[in-house]
This record gives sequence, C-alpha cells and structure tokens, in this order.
Amino acid sequence: MMRIGLIGTNNTHGHQLAGFINGWRPDVPIPSRWVHGPLPQFYLWAKTLRELEETGRVPAPDARVTRLWSEDPATEGALIARACEVERLVDSPEEATRDVDAVLLLTDDPNSHVDLAVPVLKAGLPMFIDKPLAPTDDAAREMAEVASASGTPWFSGSAFRFSPSLLAFRDRVTAEIGVPTAVYVQCPGWIERYGIHALEIMNVLVGHWVSEVAGAALPGRSSASLLLEGGETVLLETMSTAFDPPAQAIVWGAHGSLHWESRDVYRSIFSMTTAFLDMARSGVAPVPEAESLELARLANVLAEAASAKA
Repeated sequence: MMRIGLIGTNNTHGHQLAGFINGWRPDVPIPSRWVHGPLPQFYLWAKTLRELEETGRVPAPDARVTRLWSEDPATEGALIARACEVERLVDSPEEATRDVDAVLLLTDDPNSHVDLAVPVLKAGLPMFIDKPLAPTDDAAREMAEVASASGTPWFSGSAFRFSPSLLAFRDRVTAEIGVPTAVYVQCPGWIERYGIHALEIMNVLVGHWVSEVAGAALPGRSSASLLLEGGETVLLETMSTAFDPPAQAIVWGAHGSLHWESRDVYRSIFSMTTAFLDMARSGVAPVPEAESLELARLANVLAEAASAKA
C-alpha cells in the first residue's frame, strides 16, 4: 500500500484529495460550511465523490493518506482525519513527510512552499505542490533544481489541465474550426491565486509560450492580453467571485468559433489526483518541469501586471 503524506487544509483541496484517495465515511456528514463561510459547492463535490465510490474508483485501491497536517487541527484536521480514516493527524508539516512514499503539499501560501518542499524533494519523495507554486521565479527554480538533483518527480498547477470536458473540447476545436487564432478565457477568483486556472485552460487550447503580456485591473476583476509566439492572441479574465460564473472559454479559428463552460470541476480534481498517484507509482511526472515553471512564471507576471494597473 502506497502511503501519502498530506500537508495543508486551508483550502478545500485537503478535503477533496483525501476523500478521493481514502474515501469519505458515509456516517460523517460532508460539510456545507467551511472555515471561511458557507460552501454549497461541497454538495457538488460530494455528488462526484459518491458517484466515483459507486463505480469502484474511490477509494484508491493501492494508496492511502496515512499522515495529515492541518493549519486547523481541532476542526478541519479532525474532520478529515475522522471522515477519511487517516492514521495520524500530526503536529507539524515535517511529521507528515515521515514514513510515507509521496507527498501532497496543499497549503496555498506560496511563501511556505520552498521551506516545506525542499526537504521532501531532497528525500526523493514524489510531490504535488498546490498553486500558487512560489512567490518568485527564483523560489520556483530552487525547488526544481533540488528535484532535478535528486531525480524526484513533481508537478504543480491547476486541475483544469486534466478536465475531461476541456480535453474533449480541444479535440472538437481541431475537428470543427481548425487551428485556433484567438482565445478568450474567464475564470472565477482573484488573479493572484487563481490566474493559473486561466493559464492552464489557455495552455490546453493553444500552448503557453508567450511573447507579450499587458494587464489591467478594475474593481472585482483583472484581465490580461497575451500574444503567443505562434501569433495567437489570448484574453484572460478573472472575476473575484468564489465559483460563479464557472470557468469558460471561447475559441476562434478559420472556420468559426466554439464555446466551452466548465461543469466538471470535481471530475477534473479527481483526474489530477489520479495523475499524482500514477506519478508516485511510475516516477514519471504528468507535466514537464519546464512547463510547470513557465506557467508559474506567467502566473506571477499576470499578478504583477494587474496590480500595476489597479
């Protein structure tokens, strides 16, 4: 049985990934509130979780979260440990990395990631690092260099990369309208934390090698115009709402345009969880290191451009 250490429950990914790997006890209610307030979208995650349980895809057959560190051990940590039957709720992030085979770093404070990730990567434990990857390009490269020196697979980014509906939409674009020439992407959330979502959607559709970026910010939203090296133009927009409207994209090609709207967020997160477990088994990262670094760099560029125009 592959043992997973999980660090951080200060966003909903701790609940979701632990539940997808270990399952969630049916006698423990899935919360409708989170530490920051009501979260009705937990219902949608619960629906996906139960559907996956019914089809035998949850819990994972050969892996378990066995150690968990939470910023809020008395509430969130205790709930996840009980619901997902995690063996040990530990007192420090370091303890969550002992006697395990791979690590999920889910705390969403990028300023903590270097200190938390470097010892794990040096030890050779496959690792997923949640967004934002790092506050600076130098910090991101430091983690990558440690991983490269130890031969440790890792990746970071958004679950939208693994969205079944987005991947199917990309195929539809190719078949129906040809090579994309322009893309519009809109995502909920703040660009400093959620800009990576818009970038990952862009990456699936047209790639990520950008030659020019211009940003703008208005109350409640941020936007960025990008010119890709292939000549494609992209407009990315984030709106400071928690979940609505859902992420969406419009793609223009030689033969018209097509629209996509995300309705499978939790299937996407399950697919990302599966990719992490596959990496831990095989030692092969699902995302090239250079791609993770470039997307993280672009996320920082978007945040800086938006703040400069605010």
